[in-house]
Amino acid sequence: AARLRLGDPPKVLDVGGGSGVWAVPLARFGCLVTVVEPSPNALATLHRRATEAGVQESVRPVQGDADSLSDVVPAAHADLVLGHGVLEVVEDPTAAMRALADATAPGGAVSILVANRYAAVLVRTLAGWLAEARQLLDDPDGRLGSPDPVLRRFDTDGLVALVQASGLGIELVQGDGV
Repeated sequence: AARLRLGDPPKVLDVGGGSGVWAVPLARFGCLVTVVEPSPNALATLHRRATEAGVQESVRPVQGDADSLSDVVPAAHADLVLGHGVLEVVEDPTAAMRALADATAPGGAVSILVANRYAAVLVRTLAGWLAEARQLLDDPDGRLGSPDPVLRRFDTDGLVALVQASGLGIELVQGDGV
């Protein structure tokens, strides 16, 4: 992005950033980070962590979520947009993905991290919970029924299709933490 070439600090948008697991280290590296998070408790923890790290001036907490992202962050705002753990818990993942894309500056990047259906199956299979593993495979959204806090688990093809439908290109797809 042009701002990077002019020496301005990179702008990062962390949607669903919670208590600042990504935001605080990125601020330490010199980024200006906006964290959009629905939980006031998580935002309070973020404020405390940023203050303890001495980066409170570089971290801006905003109460909101992916569904209302355009209300709290201008379009083309960020050089890097993080959507970690967001798409599997929103009501409309297509709209949320579009909001993440819209918040990205030209030449910027979006990082998506989602719960993987097959990793969840593998974990349950190895633990001997075969009925749950089968349920995850059979359910169209990869869920364990109504008590499951995750609204959907993705496979690679489903995630790739969702990202491409938002107009973004894909540079890398990889597994993490399996």
